[in-house]
Amino acid sequence: QVARQNLEHAGLSHKVITGAGAEVLPTLGPDHSFDLIFVDADKKSNPIYYPEAKRLVKKGGIIVSVSDVTRAGPELTLSPPDRGQRCMRCSDQ
Repeated sequence: QVARQNLEHAGLSHKVITGAGAEVLPTLGPDHSFDLIFVDADKKSNPIYYPEAKRLVKKGGIIVSVSDVTRAGPELTLSPPDRGQRCMRCSDQ
């Protein structure tokens, strides 16, 4: 909800696709490519989401799959990831 409100405030909500990742990602064809893919889904399904996200992210783009990234409040304090957090950066390898 917080992320949705922030995107609406920034005028970017029309650029966001929401839905069940395992259902939505495979339906996006070559006419869809993204600078950033943010996966907020059940983490046990990352093996399904990651290959699809990698296929769709632009060269040099970023895939983020982190628990509890958005928080209510005026600011977000970033700290080093703990064992329960992951961030995947997709490169041109």
